[in-house]
Amino acid sequence: MKCPKCDGDLLLEEAEGHIGKLCSKCEGIFLTEKYQLSLKHTYDFDIEEFRRLLESCPKSTVYMCPICSRHLKATMISDVELDWCELCKGVYFDKSELKKAITKCKDVTKGEKAVSGTIDVFTMLGLLVGN
Repeated sequence: MKCPKCDGDLLLEEAEGHIGKLCSKCEGIFLTEKYQLSLKHTYDFDIEEFRRLLESCPKSTVYMCPICSRHLKATMISDVELDWCELCKGVYFDKSELKKAITKCKDVTKGEKAVSGTIDVFTMLGLLVGN
């Protein structure tokens, strides 16, 4: 599976006992729908609200979904642009977006460690959505 931004290999990566796909070249990460659904059951994460925010003001991109090969859409949530697929519901963060989201998460949690292992996507997404 190839990264939608740089065509690097997307490798399985574990974070908090769940699997995401990390680009070996640009360090972007693609979160499948299954990964996102696990957030709903494991953490206080409102996936319906997250999807509503993604769908609130999408714009087309030139990037292709690594799962279903459709064009990704882009939406700004809390000053972080997320690329996502309307069909398979996957979400892509490039490295700069991840850093921005993690920094925002650290600011909100007043310096608490927002990164556990590779990334604590659960905390970060919850704070982006506003939970």
